[in-house]
Amino acid sequence: MTAPTTTLDPVTVTVSVNATAPQELIDHLTAFARDLDHDGITVDLEIIPTCTRCGCTPDHGCIDGCAWTNDNEDLCTSCARTFPHTEHVTVTTWAYACIEGDCEHTDDNGDPDLNACPSTDLEICVDCMDIDGYTRNEENWDFTPLTTWPCDHTSADDRDNGSGILT
Repeated sequence: MTAPTTTLDPVTVTVSVNATAPQELIDHLTAFARDLDHDGITVDLEIIPTCTRCGCTPDHGCIDGCAWTNDNEDLCTSCARTFPHTEHVTVTTWAYACIEGDCEHTDDNGDPDLNACPSTDLEICVDCMDIDGYTRNEENWDFTPLTTWPCDHTSADDRDNGSGILT
């Protein structure tokens, strides 16, 4: 008589780790998962989106509520409102009528000519644009309200240093 064979149910283990965990820990967990897989144990390694400033996650958000400010899911709206904004870029802007070609600025043939329109260079707060949902990429800012630099979230060190020049 032969001994009955026993079939074990597959075992799956889920390991969750915050995205802010040290890369070395994530590497160790990944290697551990490969070792267990050889033994027939499946490990699902779940990287949990985590705010790099306060540590909140989708399951444990800030006390006043928050959401992600970017596609990286590494900065929540609560923290975005409180940390000093430092990144800014210069963009060239025109009046809406000029962009639409509904202005009096024309070329020699009488056709609308944006190059003939007066433009204004503005310093724009990249952090504010990202928080407002327009991303950090200025190519996505067409026809959007712009937040000028320095904004309300700029640190005192980045504001006017008394000389009238932004540092």
